[in-house]
Amino acid sequence: YPLDTLSKLGFIEDRLNGRACVVFWHGPTRSATAYRPEAKPPRKYPAPQPNRDGISPPDIRPEPAARTVRLVRDDKEAAAPFVDTETGSRWDIAGRAVSGELKGWTLTWLDSTQVKWYAWAAEYPETTVYGK
Repeated sequence: YPLDTLSKLGFIEDRLNGRACVVFWHGPTRSATAYRPEAKPPRKYPAPQPNRDGISPPDIRPEPAARTVRLVRDDKEAAAPFVDTETGSRWDIAGRAVSGELKGWTLTWLDSTQVKWYAWAAEYPETTVYGK
């Protein structure tokens, strides 16, 4: 995703390997992040319950289920310019809901990096560029 395209759009919805993804842009820090448009509530861990050797049993409870969210860009709040259209929850560049029904939930982060194109293309010449 070219940074000049991201800076103009501020938000991109796309599909990678057949799965939905969103790319956020934060102008003040010139930062971009990519997520799956799915959110999970914060994981709650039980208090330590050490045995005689001081070892607590592992937490074997399943991960909370993810919920699909439909995100759009809305610059009314600069610190959290991404909004879930169903709940009105506001999300920041770090993929955290900072207000609304899903406050405290997080988006599923996609492994990503910002690099100069020539450096990336030299290592991964098969890469395609968004919009081209």
